[in-house]
Amino acid sequence: MIIWTYFRNPFILGGRVNQPTGCEIEVKEEQYLGQGYCGYEIITPKGNTIVVEKTSGAIIGDSINSVRNDITEGSPEVMKKQIEYACEELKSIKLIDQDEFWNTYSR
Repeated sequence: MIIWTYFRNPFILGGRVNQPTGCEIEVKEEQYLGQGYCGYEIITPKGNTIVVEKTSGAIIGDSINSVRNDITEGSPEVMKKQIEYACEELKSIKLIDQDEFWNTYSR
């Protein structure tokens, strides 16, 4: 699965300062997040937890419980638009290797 987030690209003439950047990883057990959304809990090489949304691959939180709470309290229309936007962003990500991704990812 490709996971991604925004990395700062400080000097890009005519480009995006915040570049969607990702890597391919293997995911394990799918988790139900609420309101029809699913994702995966991933332990980073630094030992921290992140949550990735299944459809878009976007990193969306730091724990399953916090993401579930956000989804419970969130607007279904807003979340639908966010996932649609994240799926569009996935099409333009800069794919890098796992080592480079985790060395740049700050959590």
